[in-house]
Amino acid sequence: MKTINRLISIPSIFLSMLFIMASLNSCSEEKNKDIRERNPDIELLGESLTLLKTTRDEARYGTIKGNYPEESKQILNDAMAVIARLIFRIENGETISEAEIAQVKTMTQNAIAEFNATVRTETLLYDAELYVDGDAGGYIDFGISSEYSRFGENGNQAYTVELWVKYKALPGGIGAIVSTFVENGGVRCGWMLNMINSDYLRMSCTSNLEHQMWEPGDGFTDIEKWVHVAAVYNDKGVDGDMDNGSPVVLKYYENGVMANKSSNSNPSMYYNPADDSKLPSLPMIAFAQHTLDGSRTRTMQGYIKHFRIWKTAKSPDEIVKLMNGTTVVTGNESDLSCAWPFDKQVEDDLNIKDLTGRHTAVLKGSYQWIILP
Repeated sequence: MKTINRLISIPSIFLSMLFIMASLNSCSEEKNKDIRERNPDIELLGESLTLLKTTRDEARYGTIKGNYPEESKQILNDAMAVIARLIFRIENGETISEAEIAQVKTMTQNAIAEFNATVRTETLLYDAELYVDGDAGGYIDFGISSEYSRFGENGNQAYTVELWVKYKALPGGIGAIVSTFVENGGVRCGWMLNMINSDYLRMSCTSNLEHQMWEPGDGFTDIEKWVHVAAVYNDKGVDGDMDNGSPVVLKYYENGVMANKSSNSNPSMYYNPADDSKLPSLPMIAFAQHTLDGSRTRTMQGYIKHFRIWKTAKSPDEIVKLMNGTTVVTGNESDLSCAWPFDKQVEDDLNIKDLTGRHTAVLKGSYQWIILP
């Protein structure tokens, strides 16, 4: 793609010729037609002027492949200004040579060719932050997949959920960051990263026993500040750690530091995935929690980036490297369930492929890509 950098500089004298440009609109086309019929030179110039204007106005501008940069309009505007000045001179009684008239046709062709050369040959994705207002109905729908909630055989499951989150406002009650969690009476399944009572970030995940939950977390009250959150689970115990003779099955990290943990003293308790046969499968969503009737509850508003689920229990060192970006996630990792960067504006908000290429996210309701400077 050819790039341009032009300054808009149309002499003030052209302000007096706005009637010529306006004549290209339907409201003054009849008047312009009369002028052209009186002077064949003006008619020829007007045809070039119309061609330039049509090329400019019918082009699509933006950052997507096949669009034109907004500044490309100036190529055509410059050529149009030259033609407008010639028409102005003719209307004021000056004699314009045939050579000058002929040069206009060449100039028009060259301007259009130069304009066409600036078409984007690839989509330009700007660095951006994704803001979602769950309180106003916004959320991210990641669809349904067993890769989000089942990580092996019951009693032998291990997984890691990690992401960056930034709160726009602290939710009252419970505000879900990302959730596969569903419940029906006494049956609960899945996991949910969430905040409760506006001051406590945590991971909530269920066992195979009714109402049994592991919910380690830590205090957090900041808004407009990114925090890296990670939860590491292993039915057999994380990192081989024990707590009073019981295996530590769930560790919770904030900014790479383990802030809390939960142990399991009952061998019959293990993580209960959301695709359990007792409950219907529901999509994994962010900035809200799904209910069984398809509505959403426990909403929040904020930002998300570098969201990943792993089919293994990551070590403390691995958590730090993922947080810092030292470990580059490509999508080809054998233990990667899914991964969405959410750090650049995407081409299609309704079809956001994850790095593995196996999953698709859809932005719904109230959200905004905030372009970074």
